[in-house]
Amino acid sequence: TLRCSYCYQGCKTHRKMSLETAKAAVDMLLAADERTNQYITSTEVAGVVLDFIGGEPLLEVELIDQILDYFVAQTFRLHHPWATRWKASMSTNGTLYFRPEVQRFLDKWAKHLSLSISIDGDKQLHDSCRVFPDGSGSYDLAIAATRARCSGRTLMPCSKSPMV
Repeated sequence: TLRCSYCYQGCKTHRKMSLETAKAAVDMLLAADERTNQYITSTEVAGVVLDFIGGEPLLEVELIDQILDYFVAQTFRLHHPWATRWKASMSTNGTLYFRPEVQRFLDKWAKHLSLSISIDGDKQLHDSCRVFPDGSGSYDLAIAATRARCSGRTLMPCSKSPMV
């Protein structure tokens, strides 16, 4: 886990969403009732993007995999229009990209996953902000992950933007 100098998570804890809470959120989203209709009516919207954000989502790759499995199973069980019209999205710092469990997840969900790897400018700038607990920078890992992701393994488009 990184200790980014600008992190908005001022009071980090080891708390995480339970699978039961995630399932309840999926059920509520798919129900298309008064709890969600003021935001989205799932039977009237062509598709959905499940966006996993906040901190580093790949720290919980197994949980996210279970959530996506549940979402897909529920949409098919309910004959929901989103069964074939959905994407998952997440932004990562790239430091966990090469872990076997992450690679299995990326392969499994390749057709439905948009993965962004964030890089803060050049090596000097990035490594001054995005550091490991020991103070070392994470730029080289982020660049390696970006190169691997853009190497043609992915079915999703890959783009690189310069820091403005």
